[in-house]
Amino acid sequence: MLPHLAERGESPILLGDKGYISEALQVELMETEGTVLLPTLKRNQKHPYPDDFRKLQVRIRRRIETTIGQLTEQFHISRVRALKHWGVRTRMSHKMGSCVLGAFVNQCLGRPLMKLKDLVLA
Repeated sequence: MLPHLAERGESPILLGDKGYISEALQVELMETEGTVLLPTLKRNQKHPYPDDFRKLQVRIRRRIETTIGQLTEQFHISRVRALKHWGVRTRMSHKMGSCVLGAFVNQCLGRPLMKLKDLVLA
């Protein structure tokens, strides 16, 4: 799956969790796809990232994990009750689109982007 994600765009940068800490994998992605893989490092790593980058990475990962959590809890993305391939694609696109639309409406209203649960009451 990782090489498939890496083949999009010119010199993309992928953030990964601690499971992707592998020098061989980083070199392979750079050589084959021209992709930079930046996994979250463990506390005892020899060459840690600079503090500014580490803070940015934590902020981005928090946003990603919040979005995944909301898609799971509020949009029930793990339960797509469809029988056919097209039904799954349709329902998933509706759920993803609803999440993006909710974030957009929150931005227009000047609210926190991912505060979706009480958006109907706003």
